[in-house]
Amino acid sequence: MGGLVAGSGRDVSGITIGGITIGGNTTGAGGTLTGIGFGGVVIGAGESITGIVAGGLAAGAGGDLTGIGLSLGVVGAGDRIQGVALGRLAVSSRESEGVTFGGLVNGASLDGFDLKVRNEYARGIQIGLVNVTRRLKGLQLGLINYAANNPRYLRCKSSDDLGPMPSKTKGDICSIAFG
Repeated sequence: MGGLVAGSGRDVSGITIGGITIGGNTTGAGGTLTGIGFGGVVIGAGESITGIVAGGLAAGAGGDLTGIGLSLGVVGAGDRIQGVALGRLAVSSRESEGVTFGGLVNGASLDGFDLKVRNEYARGIQIGLVNVTRRLKGLQLGLINYAANNPRYLRCKSSDDLGPMPSKTKGDICSIAFG
């Protein structure tokens, strides 16, 4: 436990709690983090996380995040999220298995002003305003859902095909997607 920062350049196991630091703003491990971790601003591991982590602005791992990841901002993993991830703003990983809730965006990354599909494979449930993946084996719930492998018969109608209702939106609109 650290008043301002808690962490290690290598692996950490057990319970890790850190507040706010002026320099790094982080709590975590340079290697793997196993157990329970809380960071007032950020919680993270350079490699993987297994357990339960919560970060004020972000919670993430350079590799896999297995277990539960919570943040008022972003939850992310360089490779895979397996379990439950709740990011009030976004959840992002290359693969996800379980339940991911990204308040605004789920499965994408922002590069400048470009929104890029980052999630190659999602198995389970994606919930967010915008949900994206290349391969879906599960369910997406949101205002805009994109799964590249969605069968034609499950694709949403274009707003032009919705009949006499006037629409200011062009393109596909979908509130639920299955894969």
